[in-house]
Amino acid sequence: MHHDFKYAVVAFLLVTGSVSGRLAAEDAFVELAGWIKASGGSAEDLVAWPELLVEEGKAFEAKEAVYLKLSAWPASNRVTFPRLNNPTKKVFLLGKPDEELKLTPEPSEWRVDLPKVKPDAAHAVVVVQTIGEPHLPLEPESVSADDKGVFVLSAHKSLTHGEMLRYEPQPHKNTVGYWTKPADWAQWQLDVARGGKYKLHVLQGCGTGQGGSVVGIHIRQSSDALSKPAIRFEVEDTGHFQNFVTRELGEIELKTPGQYTLELRPERLANKAVMDVREVRLVPVSGTEGER
Repeated sequence: MHHDFKYAVVAFLLVTGSVSGRLAAEDAFVELAGWIKASGGSAEDLVAWPELLVEEGKAFEAKEAVYLKLSAWPASNRVTFPRLNNPTKKVFLLGKPDEELKLTPEPSEWRVDLPKVKPDAAHAVVVVQTIGEPHLPLEPESVSADDKGVFVLSAHKSLTHGEMLRYEPQPHKNTVGYWTKPADWAQWQLDVARGGKYKLHVLQGCGTGQGGSVVGIHIRQSSDALSKPAIRFEVEDTGHFQNFVTRELGEIELKTPGQYTLELRPERLANKAVMDVREVRLVPVSGTEGER
């Protein structure tokens, strides 16, 4: 969270750099904080988020939520904003948590469908509840090993590239999906403190009749050029794209410490879609983690 901005409302969203711009930003912050408190919430961690671009209003974040304060009700009854590196809990209008709104993820932005009838001003705030502190994927989040030496590359920490592939944050999905174009690919960054050998696991799902695509897993130090995949595997039909199974695919070696990139790149599309991926894990091979 951008704590340097906390409560420094005169510095929020300096759209014009003018006094009126600062006052407008301050007014928006104070007004939103009051609405949050009136709805039974806490505005203690509320900060403006200048990086998040919302054409219809201003964006703020709190500990586990993003608030989109709409200055005008969109004629399309939709609001879009850049995708986050977070799974979501639910989306609703402030003060109306039982009336969930539909969130549709696109490759680089998320869309929320709004009610057709404009609510009063205090409810013209879209609340996106997140799991974890909201994070914009301006660059890949670098993943470090946990206390057991395991690298957990969750779908929400990925960057997706291409025409259709995207991160889907809804609770029943929480996956990299819409993998209908074989040229699309997914990327994770690893911060490797110690070299070693690892078993590579993929948590994948695939719809009935859609199995059989071939995917290459490339892993390299970030400064190196892309080369042949370290592992190739054939996607397993699991009966549904959100029916995830863990596949142990083989071993890889990270020889030296440093920044690494892991990529999933399809080599053959068997049917209409490659697969969904919820997680990739690198598990130390017993007795080898930490070798140099």
